[in-house]
Amino acid sequence: MDFSQLGVPQIIDIIMLATIVITAIRSFSNGFFAAVVDLIGNIVGLIASWILANRWAPVIFERFLKENITSKTYAYIQDSANMVDVQSVVEQFTGTLPAEFMQDFVSKAEELLMNVKTPTFETAQKITDVVIGPIFTMVITLVIFAVLCSVCCLLASLLAKALKAINHIPVVGFANRMGGFAVGVFAGVINVIIISCILSFIAVITQNSLPFINMEVLSQSRLLSLTSIINPFMG
Repeated sequence: MDFSQLGVPQIIDIIMLATIVITAIRSFSNGFFAAVVDLIGNIVGLIASWILANRWAPVIFERFLKENITSKTYAYIQDSANMVDVQSVVEQFTGTLPAEFMQDFVSKAEELLMNVKTPTFETAQKITDVVIGPIFTMVITLVIFAVLCSVCCLLASLLAKALKAINHIPVVGFANRMGGFAVGVFAGVINVIIISCILSFIAVITQNSLPFINMEVLSQSRLLSLTSIINPFMG
């Protein structure tokens, strides 16, 4: 195969297939019981991490960030000569986030502030609650999720290693390995779905500005296109 003739979508497909194969081989080595524990641990970790991240992120924003951001927002709109530009206010805190990503938040804020004539602290609170708060909360949620998920996956992996001793039992050991291979194929597919979500999320956040990670490239990948039914960013 001449790899120089392959496009980015084909290279992505090869990487995704390699992910499934490597996961299956790893699970074959670990055995059925270890592979099941690893898989269940990862799935439970993903769900628990997402639930905890969604609960903790708003609390962290309220306790540690909201007051300071509201004060800075109020100071900014006071200097705007009674002309509240929501987009400009948001850009003070969110930097280079794509305009399309923030459009819905900004539209809601502008609708709420439509009849506001004089900037007040209440105005700043509305902007923080409707626009800046949800954006910050989402970013905090993703960070917490990534950290908790990594910890859960590591713990599941350590627990799974303790069950590898079953592989040394004659007959049972071989059946255990074959069962592990089957579980590994399923786990590999799950990994592909997760990678698909990450890549498409990056494409959305970067407004399809990256040459190798954008919706046009991802949709041309046969394996990633199959995940569009589950992937909320590609649906």
